Amino acid sequence: MKNTESPAKQQGLAFGLGRKTAAVGLAVCLTVSGVFAGGSAALAAPGDAGTISGIVWQDYDANGVRTGSEPVIAGVQVYAQNDAGDTVGPVVTDVNGRYELAVGTEDQQWRVHAQAPSGGWQDGFLATDGGSHSASDIRFATQGATDVHFSFQLPGEYYEENPYVYVPVQQRGTTASHGPAARAGGLQRWNASGDYSQSQGSWVVPFAQIGATWGSAWVRPSEAGELGNLYTSAVIRGYSGFGPGGIGGIYRVVPDGANPTMDTPTASGTLLVDLAQHGINLGSNPGGAANAGVGTAGLGGLAASADGKTLYTVNLNSRSVVKVELSDAGTVSSVSEHPLSLPYGDIRPWGITVDTKSGDVLVSGARQSGGNNVVWRLPANDLNSSQVVLNESLGNSAGGWGNTVNNSTNQWMATDIAVLNDGRISLGFVNRTAMQRAMNIDGWVAVGYLVNGGFVRIASPAGGGNYATSGSLNTGWTQPPLDTPGPFGALGSVTQNHVSGQFLITGIDATGGKQNSGTRRYGGDGADLGNGAGTVHAYSNASDGLSKSSGVGDLTQALGVAPIEIGNRVWLDADRDGIQDPTEIPVAGVLVALLDKDGNPVLGADGQPVTTRTDANGVWKFRSDQVPLLGNTEYRVKFDASDLPADSIVKLKDAGVQDPSKLKWTKQISGAPGIDSNPDATGLTDVFTTGGPGENDHTIDAGLFFDFIGLDKKVLLAGESIENGVQDTFKADGPREVKVGDQIRYVLRVRAESDQKEVSVADKLPAGLRDISTEFSINGQADANQSYSSNVWYIGDLRTEDEAVMVVTATIGRTFAVNKPVTNQAQLVADGEEIPDTELTGDDDPSKDLKGGQRNTEPEDGYDSVDLIVKELIPEPSAGSNPDASADPSASADPSASADPSASADPSASADPSASADPSASTDPSAAAKASVGASATAAATAKASASTDPGAQVAAKAAAKPDAESAASAAADVTASAAAKAAAEKDASTNASTDISSAANAEAAAAARASSTAGANASADSEVGAAATAAATATATAKADPAAQAAAQAAATPEAESAASAAADISARAAAQSAASPQASSQASADISSKANASAEGKSKGALAVTGNGSGGLIAGLIAGIAALAAGAMLFLRRRRGSSESAE
Repeated sequence: MKNTESPAKQQGLAFGLGRKTAAVGLAVCLTVSGVFAGGSAALAAPGDAGTISGIVWQDYDANGVRTGSEPVIAGVQVYAQNDAGDTVGPVVTDVNGRYELAVGTEDQQWRVHAQAPSGGWQDGFLATDGGSHSASDIRFATQGATDVHFSFQLPGEYYEENPYVYVPVQQRGTTASHGPAARAGGLQRWNASGDYSQSQGSWVVPFAQIGATWGSAWVRPSEAGELGNLYTSAVIRGYSGFGPGGIGGIYRVVPDGANPTMDTPTASGTLLVDLAQHGINLGSNPGGAANAGVGTAGLGGLAASADGKTLYTVNLNSRSVVKVELSDAGTVSSVSEHPLSLPYGDIRPWGITVDTKSGDVLVSGARQSGGNNVVWRLPANDLNSSQVVLNESLGNSAGGWGNTVNNSTNQWMATDIAVLNDGRISLGFVNRTAMQRAMNIDGWVAVGYLVNGGFVRIASPAGGGNYATSGSLNTGWTQPPLDTPGPFGALGSVTQNHVSGQFLITGIDATGGKQNSGTRRYGGDGADLGNGAGTVHAYSNASDGLSKSSGVGDLTQALGVAPIEIGNRVWLDADRDGIQDPTEIPVAGVLVALLDKDGNPVLGADGQPVTTRTDANGVWKFRSDQVPLLGNTEYRVKFDASDLPADSIVKLKDAGVQDPSKLKWTKQISGAPGIDSNPDATGLTDVFTTGGPGENDHTIDAGLFFDFIGLDKKVLLAGESIENGVQDTFKADGPREVKVGDQIRYVLRVRAESDQKEVSVADKLPAGLRDISTEFSINGQADANQSYSSNVWYIGDLRTEDEAVMVVTATIGRTFAVNKPVTNQAQLVADGEEIPDTELTGDDDPSKDLKGGQRNTEPEDGYDSVDLIVKELIPEPSAGSNPDASADPSASADPSASADPSASADPSASADPSASADPSASTDPSAAAKASVGASATAAATAKASASTDPGAQVAAKAAAKPDAESAASAAADVTASAAAKAAAEKDASTNASTDISSAANAEAAAAARASSTAGANASADSEVGAAATAAATATATAKADPAAQAAAQAAATPEAESAASAAADISARAAAQSAASPQASSQASADISSKANASAEGKSKGALAVTGNGSGGLIAGLIAGIAALAAGAMLFLRRRRGSSESAE
């Protein structure tokens, strides 16, 4: 059963994580202690349905494939998650490195995580060749899978399949007795065979420079392309002399030449340190036929710490460990000595190594009496606290140590110790006699005596950090008959290839010949691989040789630095959440380019940009041993999915991607390394820094999503259909031009290429539109479920290939901004998130972009905009206006003014066709005022009936009391003044004229009427009569072009009609009242346009004055004054509109 409430999941949710992001919290919370398991475990056994299983192993050779005897790792925690974020596990790998997760059969696909063990373990290396391979510490699997394997590695334990091996060589005689040809050591390949005694191999160092050596140590390079550092130490060996450092000399071996490599033929040895000069008592070299100093004085083995900063050696005299600290490869900073605990008084240590996993020092030794062999462990942080971890009987016919010629006793010395790839240790033993003497020298005859050979033992962990012998290698150690080849006899040094599991051992007659010493390979199972697996480094029967005895020292693998690897996976982020879900497929064939921190291509050895493509699993990688990828260096990576191979396109289409060319990079999220997406919308990652050797980074993933939903917006003018409407209305020649009164349609389309939830569009319509209506459809059919409110078009859920359309129909109103582009933008939202916009280029300020298309973006993205413009010419101010005129602040309305309730309109009244403006009136302001008195009084008397029932008419009637008030109210109206002036002269101007009232304008003329009683208004109004008369003579064309103006002009035929039209006009009462003081004051008043308050003027013309008999003189004067006010007010209103026009969004 699926454990959906596992402790690990609860732990993730306890931190406030959602179900999908619980994996992040889980990965952070887990801690793992890896246990190195012995043996070479088989792959995971076949699993049952509903399970996922595999093994975890150590990838020594960094190829991502478990090869040879690479060991398994026990104690690693593994867990799995499904799409919903339900977690199964963690479980822990057993002693065979195997795990099994019971995921059940309800969910087929799972994402499986393995947590790296603590203690410096790093993620393994990616394999793209199939088989038993690793794909980082996160893998994707189907329930029932049994091959979901993981690998980890320690950078300090990187091994090569065929590494270089350093072999120390001893020569008979002193350093002065040898020329440069005699070798003191050199490098061979692991798989080498044949004669290496002369010039074969590389880094051959002359015996004359360093003398006899045994111990050797190698420090790995710190970066790829660099060389490591080789050290070797002096030894007391019978008949072989010291180098310049004497009994305590440690040497550094450096290859010759300006640009050396591992294959450089020769090398030079230089003294690093003479320990005797640092107060280390190493005893003395007595020399002689049976050198008593062998194994009891001088130095034993040599080892280096994993970081290369410390060397360790054994003081055979004081039975202690000497620590040599280095400030750099060639400089000693300090020397210290640390005694071993001695379980026996005659115990003699020699072999030494460093456990790279723990950093502890291991030392091997044997009793002089031949009874036991011992192993010590010294903690790296406390070398004075040595502990015996193995103490067993030697066996193998061991005898006591002696110092006589022709000694036939097996004097076993424990000269070597090494940690194997599976956590066991190997112990090398050599007969002390082989290092004391040489055949036919000083009377020593080897025939019939057990003088050469040794053996190799294997010990396994036995709990509590202890070891117990568990086996041995099949090496001979008995003396063959004189002048007979072999068998091979071990000479006390052994090293293991951690990749293949093979052993390389020093010995006598290594190639099947006689009287030589060199190396020989054994299989991981301990089997001798034969004479063909041997090499010769010293001929002991030569005149300067060490006949029938040991002539080689301790082997050391000269290993390279672990590569650095970056990479991981490209996938199809179907739900576009930025997380790699188990059911989401990988994308093959994506191009990946390595860039420097500035975004420039990194060039390979061929001078071409370094690139790769994702494999069938979506995996990609760059390695430092394959491309110029440096450690601790800043890089970027660029992903490109524009040119996918055909098979990848087929898979994507099968997954529902209708058009793979529209794939885009998914969003970046934080807090989910290893399962998130790293590149931005262009496919470019942020700058990242590589680690040191082996510090891999497999968290650079990239998610693609199909551009499955997009928005398109058009604006259609009269005569344009939805099908052929202009796509980009912000064209190269500017926005689309319209005028007041034009009808437009905004058409918005949303199309989904995959299922989507909660789709909406944010779209705020521009100010100044009127008569707005909306229509909705889905796939061509009307849809009542959609709506538009609060500037949002609510669509709802969409299925694949659904298309929703909203059509907004509106009229350009009088308050629409003029002479500036008005941009209407729309933003698509799906499932609560804005759909990304296509990146704009250039200046996206619409006022500066009239000649570019940058306000619109791709129709497939989540943003679009359209632009309109209303162009309007601004007339110059009237020649008769007085810019200095201002309203009298002390003026106030006459509260006693009211209409005569007995007055009634005369339906037969009509304008006097003979009436005309008097040009001389402008020179006599008082005349105009006097002439208008009668008409004004009559207007007040005749409007009473209508005024009593209609507040709008009431204020209009009050306004009719003075022609000055008439002009003020008319000036506030949004009417073309010239048209009104023209209409005033026509006799058929009827009281029944119908004013075209815009729904976007609201006439509040009551305040304007009250302002009519202002005493100071009369003189100002009268002074404009001449200007008004001039305006009346030139307004014919404009009046015809504007029905609203024409209606207003007709209403101006009588003061009563003027008052009714003014009351109906869509004008702010406050601004109108301010303008009533004078036409000039009107220019400073700002009309408050209200689209909601619309005063209806229907029927108000019934209250117009019926002028009869001798009232024509007053009528003419009133008409002149009204026309003047209308002309000035209209021009001032235009100036006000021009000043307030601005772009609306």
